[in-house]
Amino acid sequence: MLALRVWAGLDPAAIIIPEGNDDVERQSAAGNTLVQIKSRREDLNGLPLGSARNYIAELWDRHDKFSPPAARLELILEQGIVDHAATAGGSIPPNAKLISQLPQDIRGKALLAKTDIRHVPNPNADSIAIIIERMGCSPIAAALCVAQLLYEVGTLANENGRLKAGTYRGLAMSDTDRIVTETLAATDVQAIEAALRNGACEPVDFLTPLADPEFYLGVDVQPGHIAAGLVIPRLQPCEALAQGLESRGAALIVGPSGAGKSAIMWDTAHALRHTIRWYRLRRVDQNDLPALRQLVRTLRANPDSPVGFVVDDVGRRGAEAWDALTLEFAGVPGVVLLGSIREEDLFLVHGRSRVAEVRAEPDDDFARRIFEELKRAGLTDWVGWQEPWARSQGLVLEYVHILTAGQRFEETLAGQVDARQSDPARAAELSILRVAALVGAAGASARADQLSAVLSWPEEDVSRSLRRLVDEHLLRMDANGALTGLHQLRSAELVRLMHAFPTPTIAMTFARAAGAVFPRDLEPLVADAMRTRGLAQDSAIEALSTRIQAEPSLEALSASLRGLGMARIANTVDAWLRTEHVKVLPRTQVGTAAMFGLADSTFPPVNETLRMVMAAAADLAAMRADAAGDPRHALLEALPAQLLAELVSGSTDPAVLDRFLSSLNGLPLHPTVRSALATRPVDLLKAPIDGSSACSARSPYWTEPRRFSGSMRSGNSSLWADCLGSSHGRPHPASRTPVAVV
Repeated sequence: MLALRVWAGLDPAAIIIPEGNDDVERQSAAGNTLVQIKSRREDLNGLPLGSARNYIAELWDRHDKFSPPAARLELILEQGIVDHAATAGGSIPPNAKLISQLPQDIRGKALLAKTDIRHVPNPNADSIAIIIERMGCSPIAAALCVAQLLYEVGTLANENGRLKAGTYRGLAMSDTDRIVTETLAATDVQAIEAALRNGACEPVDFLTPLADPEFYLGVDVQPGHIAAGLVIPRLQPCEALAQGLESRGAALIVGPSGAGKSAIMWDTAHALRHTIRWYRLRRVDQNDLPALRQLVRTLRANPDSPVGFVVDDVGRRGAEAWDALTLEFAGVPGVVLLGSIREEDLFLVHGRSRVAEVRAEPDDDFARRIFEELKRAGLTDWVGWQEPWARSQGLVLEYVHILTAGQRFEETLAGQVDARQSDPARAAELSILRVAALVGAAGASARADQLSAVLSWPEEDVSRSLRRLVDEHLLRMDANGALTGLHQLRSAELVRLMHAFPTPTIAMTFARAAGAVFPRDLEPLVADAMRTRGLAQDSAIEALSTRIQAEPSLEALSASLRGLGMARIANTVDAWLRTEHVKVLPRTQVGTAAMFGLADSTFPPVNETLRMVMAAAADLAAMRADAAGDPRHALLEALPAQLLAELVSGSTDPAVLDRFLSSLNGLPLHPTVRSALATRPVDLLKAPIDGSSACSARSPYWTEPRRFSGSMRSGNSSLWADCLGSSHGRPHPASRTPVAVV
């Protein structure tokens, strides 16, 4: 930032030397300036007068060590000084109280006259703004220039550590100009923005505060909440995550829903924002990997100026794609991956050995600090923290809600639901809330513009009810009309409360929700409803078939098939674990039986234990081979053959078709699908390989640990070969390659 200010003419001409005779040294015709820079965590607030006095004394001691002495002295602070106001330019004039704590002799007065104190809270943002103002470039291009300058400054600082005074190297105005000009000339903004334009990722904004009045009601933490100072830091897990990023390049914060994982994750990213350029992955899809690779290359990621990707709720956004990310960037220096995941989803992650795992385990000290902050802000009437902490059972979301609302959030939600159920005039609100809660419990989003149609309510009633639900903090709606819950735990509790006494049943609400969600969100909606909410398979198939026939889309069909496949995996494993042959097995042998069952292997029963293991393995192999019981097959059968053929044959995007084929992994190819592929106008053999080369890792039937695998055809490659072979009149023989491992 100091070099850029000289380059832009905001400061007098000088050579900026990192790690010279001080943290930074300015060399100019008017004499040298020694600059000391002091960082301070935001949770510690302003710098106490005593610390400021000590920093100034240290700077003056440095002044006395050099001859000739420095012409000016400068102290740059990340946090301001208590009881001191900074000017518009960031200068902090010391007040009388601070001056009184400094030496009052002739030396002290002389040094005070040549000392400048500055408050610089966001040097990275200031640097980007300087380049944009002077060059008129895009923010992303300016950020690239700053990253390259960081690399150059780091190199100079490293070299100066080995040099002697008088030979230190620094950045002159011409050096800064060269770096900025060359970086802009080499920057392919279109390539950088490819991943941003298609919605795969976005730069993380830690500067814009989100003063969210709903925050203490229990919401998913966002970067803006960190900027607004709403999140209380948890130093131990944050430090562990930072160490994990440094040692492994990837780290996950793990814990149950409501444990504060997102807050810890974003707080860690915020603490590292000065050195890491963070991008938030809005979705995790293997088809985005080429764009992300290009983004990393163009951003010139390196260990001195790394690029970081953040994924909140890995289990919801795709554990298979997270595995692909960690594998893709494991050997790329300067790329780090940070994510959060629920404890119950951790088993979905295959490449756990590549990732540092940190548990979100709140303790009594953290609970006390939350209470003290809320008490100081006047947001709680409790006189102590122990009782609400005990009632919350260690869940941060629950604890904060008890402190601020005086009761558990299910009690609050029950009161809100009861008020609507007892008032016939608010029936539309209940209808909307049922759909939004079921969607929110799955971590999905509903389309507000579809509610009137799926609920058969007039648009005016829907609009009025939506406004009231949002105002009462039961729903959240973004500028694009996407409805979400405040938190998955809250949404799940609303689902339970509103379906305790049918009607409507879960099946009826699911049918409405299936018509309201975005196509991509059908996958989590189906998987959650069948796995957690007790939705019957027949009801799911009927609702999905209706949705796809009403809005024909291969993307919607693929997402539905993936959701059905995920539900089948979980439900089949549960059913197998309840079989008599598994119940009699020693716990240590269950995994062995599963491995043999997935591999469809048999061994002579040389003893009683092995006989029981093989009997359980045979049960699993039989359940696994039962394609007729696969809900994906039922959905394909439920769709009109002509519609199914049109969806498949009409797809011109190999990546979209690949996602559809991967959703069928482990299932014999449906005759209608095979015929449609044979009539495709596009030669698949000439299709771009980037869209399909890594598809097998995305499939829920691949080698994920503890996951049920259907009858495989050697992964997606054989599915493609099967389709291609049939189009040439050469059916590809199915193989029985065992690939799944428990």
